[in-house]
Amino acid sequence: MNAASISYVPRSRHVFLLATTVILHFCVAGIWIQGEYQIQQQWTTTNRPSNNSEVSKERLNDVLPTTSHKFIYPKEPDTVLSGSENDACIARQDVLWKMAIFIKSSAKNFKRREFLRRSWASYRFVQDGMIQTIFVVGNATDPTTDQLLNDEFMRYKDILQYSGPDDYRNISLKTLAGMQWCSQNYKDVDFYTSGDDDFLIDLVAMRNTLVEFRETTIKNRWPEYPIICMYEKRQNTRPHRHKDKWHVPIEEYKWPMWPDFCLGGFYTMSVNVTIQLWDLAQVQKPVRMDDVWITGILRQQFGLPNVMLVVPGKKRTVAKHTVGFKNDKSKNLSGVVQKDWEKLKQNLQKITTCTVPQ
Repeated sequence: MNAASISYVPRSRHVFLLATTVILHFCVAGIWIQGEYQIQQQWTTTNRPSNNSEVSKERLNDVLPTTSHKFIYPKEPDTVLSGSENDACIARQDVLWKMAIFIKSSAKNFKRREFLRRSWASYRFVQDGMIQTIFVVGNATDPTTDQLLNDEFMRYKDILQYSGPDDYRNISLKTLAGMQWCSQNYKDVDFYTSGDDDFLIDLVAMRNTLVEFRETTIKNRWPEYPIICMYEKRQNTRPHRHKDKWHVPIEEYKWPMWPDFCLGGFYTMSVNVTIQLWDLAQVQKPVRMDDVWITGILRQQFGLPNVMLVVPGKKRTVAKHTVGFKNDKSKNLSGVVQKDWEKLKQNLQKITTCTVPQ
């Protein structure tokens, strides 16, 4: 028998072996796909909240709704920065910049607003800039508060009330309401600032910080003015997963770390950037931490890099947290906090200013 006869395989047998091999491959592939599908189903079932679970219902109800945000305002302040109000401060000719400061406040926080009006928020003109402070509140929760708020509005005309909830859980909506109003009424204004109603502000340090970063923007050829964390900048921060004031459920934000952001006590950006972030917010899922959402998540999606999320110089303190005005006790308003304000006021006496009579 020669070599040719040893290696010879009949054609019919060759076809049979080939068909058998193909069938075996299909069988193995089918078993693998079925196994993967079962594993995926098991993982999904394990991690998906059950509709019959009271715990999961509570968690799902805790997530903010995803809707387009278009606010209406039962109360709107005078548009001072556009020159609609006739007072001595507006008549000045040496204005180089304008800023609208939107202070998030609860409708019932009358003492806090009154103290700010009699301290730094009474200043309309500082050195070379025009300032307007506006208090943003939601709907009052009882008739007495609503009536007092009406009286306060008629006296000062510095309240922006949006037709929405006034609680802390919806503070992102309150912030967006201020951004929308600013976008609609102050397109010609240079700066938008968001703050809380329990902060003391060094207006001289704030003005110097604005000038500093105007020069930095020009030097670095940045396409936009940066976002300034006037109070504090946070990096490498984790979301709060346990139940507390700052709790954010995983259904609302699933990532383990926040992007870099400004604490919401006091931060500043250009009105141009404010308008663009507000537009972006219309198609984005909200996160209840307004400072993280706006200066972190939306900023990142907008494309403004971390290097343009800046802080004042090391030796410059712009915003000081008064820790809720010591629980709003009157003796503390005229005590510790008042002393802090008197120190800041001394610096203002060294420059040109204009205040609004209260």
